Amino acid sequence: MSNKEVKRIRVESLESQRARVLKAIKKGELAEGEAKEELQSVLSEKFNRKYVQLVSNGFSSIFLSLKAIKGEYKKVLTSPIGTCFAMINAIKANDLIPHLSDIDSKTMSNDFQKAIIEGSEFESAVIPNHFGIQGEINRKGIADKFLIEDAAQSFSTSYKRKNKSDITILSFYPTKIVNGIDGGAILTDDEDVFKYINRIVSYDDQFNAEHEARYNFKMSNINAAHTLGSLDHLPSIEEKMAHNFERIANALQEKKVNVISGNEGDFKTKVLIKCDSIQSRNLLVTHFSESDIETSYELNWLCDDSHRSKYPNAKECVETTFSIPFHPFLKDQEIEIILKSIKSI
Repeated sequence: MSNKEVKRIRVESLESQRARVLKAIKKGELAEGEAKEELQSVLSEKFNRKYVQLVSNGFSSIFLSLKAIKGEYKKVLTSPIGTCFAMINAIKANDLIPHLSDIDSKTMSNDFQKAIIEGSEFESAVIPNHFGIQGEINRKGIADKFLIEDAAQSFSTSYKRKNKSDITILSFYPTKIVNGIDGGAILTDDEDVFKYINRIVSYDDQFNAEHEARYNFKMSNINAAHTLGSLDHLPSIEEKMAHNFERIANALQEKKVNVISGNEGDFKTKVLIKCDSIQSRNLLVTHFSESDIETSYELNWLCDDSHRSKYPNAKECVETTFSIPFHPFLKDQEIEIILKSIKSI
């Protein structure tokens, strides 16, 4: 645990979260209950998707989405870098073949056109939206591909800007701006995909032997209640974070420090700084550390050492980026410490 005065992340309990969870407990609705039905309806309307399957976590949302491919799109394109291994592990757990391609430096997500030019024979893709920045999903040249948008980090971007993906997946891990303690969701307009996932997500209603395995990946009603409590506060969270991001980003830009901002309309969930070199990054990290501000190298390699030279854009992002604290619960005094440190660069 960091002993820095301004920590990278902090999770606090919100009034509506506590009230909704307590209500579910008092009604005895722990595993199943009204909160799940309400959350499905809220997400369907918010994301303008016909079908919503609630699941136990972000990994299971990717795993089950890939399971729905049922062997038809075995070669899965994804990013060689990320903040966790959920995508790669979900691909491997389905006995599918990960195909990696270099990223678009602006979005830090898959560059489909480059993958096509390089002759990548992918049939499907898991497209990560890092730090609230939505990857490019316009179907140009990839009309026949099965596309899964990993919106675990981009809830507030993805519900405002619908794309051409077949599936959008969500995560409600505590560090996300929509916190369900844990949990996830799969959103789609494809009825066949939804029916398949809805059947295999649980074996609660299985009474006979079946050839295909089912899983225990259902979301609990308590997690749904906590998620709804987060959504109750979402407008105020978004307003506060957008205001704070602008203040911090403007201060950094005045010092000629580059902030990754993605596309217009992206709701950023991290302040990610991009430096000219490893050396300049290390100097800035030391500067913030001396100001008692925790930093983080957010991006990690998801592939073996021997393959990294194939992805120069990804390599540059891993080696020259880092984040400073940015989350819904930053206090005014913490913002002032960050701004003061930036001014002294």
